[in-house]
Amino acid sequence: MFLSSIEIIMKYCELTKYPKIYANTYWGRFDGKCDEEVISNRNEFTEEFGIKKQDMPKKLNMSIFVLRNGIYWNYIDHTECYFNGKSYVVITSPYGTYEDEDVFMRATGFSKYKKLYSQDANTYIKVVQKTPYNMSIGL
Repeated sequence: MFLSSIEIIMKYCELTKYPKIYANTYWGRFDGKCDEEVISNRNEFTEEFGIKKQDMPKKLNMSIFVLRNGIYWNYIDHTECYFNGKSYVVITSPYGTYEDEDVFMRATGFSKYKKLYSQDANTYIKVVQKTPYNMSIGL
């Protein structure tokens, strides 16, 4: 039996215009078929915010850890952090539909954004300025 065609399986990061930026993310390491709108949204996100690299400073990571392990753990899911040279851009894409999800996310300074993880998960975004004292995303 001969194969008439060979299907090349690519990682999600390789489907974007910016594979190096997404290569070390949980999302970027998946392989197979990814929703084309999510790929397009990733490219637009990178360009809109001038993303240069994926980066999670320790202080910001601790702030996310505190929220993730609190009573609102289900809202802070699939979190990623990027740097554009001036500020950090934090995204989170929780699965599920929660009654007060939008209220909680707005209260913590996040805004609803285009879907960046999957069509089944809303994405929220927050820009955090790079200063030694302002590295928190919490309440």
